[in-house]
Amino acid sequence: MPYITSVERRGLEKGLQQGLQQGKQENILQLLEIRFEDVAQELKQIIEKLDDIELLGKLFAQAATTQSLDEFESVVSQYVTDDESKEEEE
Repeated sequence: MPYITSVERRGLEKGLQQGLQQGKQENILQLLEIRFEDVAQELKQIIEKLDDIELLGKLFAQAATTQSLDEFESVVSQYVTDDESKEEEE
């Protein structure tokens, strides 16, 4: 097995993390399109900017269970607002 430097390992981990993030984003958008058909470009852009894997998992569950696209957008705006507030505190 070839030796992997710590820099290479970090790069590999970052790449895996980005792949997981992108997959979760795509799953959310695909689910929304299946359930509600037309998904606003603005909502797509918000989801594509999210990088918190745990949050994306929560949003996937919400996308599967909310009754309407408006309800899902409300949930997303709550998470995004909460997340922005935390960043401002730091």
